[in-house]
Amino acid sequence: MGLSIAYAGTARPDLLDSISPIIVDSENSTELQAIASLAIGMIFCGSCDQDAAESITQILLEKEEKDLEHPFTRIFALGLGLLFLGKQNVVDTSVEVIKSMLPNKNMAEFVCLVMETCAYAGSGNVLQIQKLLHICAEHKTDEKESIHQIAAVLGISLVAFSEEIGEEMALRTMNHLL
Repeated sequence: MGLSIAYAGTARPDLLDSISPIIVDSENSTELQAIASLAIGMIFCGSCDQDAAESITQILLEKEEKDLEHPFTRIFALGLGLLFLGKQNVVDTSVEVIKSMLPNKNMAEFVCLVMETCAYAGSGNVLQIQKLLHICAEHKTDEKESIHQIAAVLGISLVAFSEEIGEEMALRTMNHLL
């Protein structure tokens, strides 16, 4: 984490070479792998670096079904999302790869949601906000599915925070939902 804070946004390939083995080594704990993924996301923030994305995606694909339910696996999604921070339509290809390859559909949807939210952060994109509001309005009974709503609420604030009118609209809509 110290390296990721010190070198945030620098996209240094030597750091990817140092941190990637921690992620892909299946002997490491899920917690350590997740934190290493977050570190890569911070270092390569907004770079859309394919090698960084592949190292994080690879471990998600190798995880067994029961391992994907570990709370720290959500941090993998944030690491991937940070790679596409503010890049909007560039994230579409990676989202499709995750949807098609990740066997756990619930986890695939969550990862895609976080990636799209990060990609549209600060854009004020009304269509993205409407999509996230739709997720918030769904009635979820399963705790595994309700985590999507938590991510959607945070996503609305990330997407709408730069535009005053969008911010007000999102607040009014959230008040209706409450």
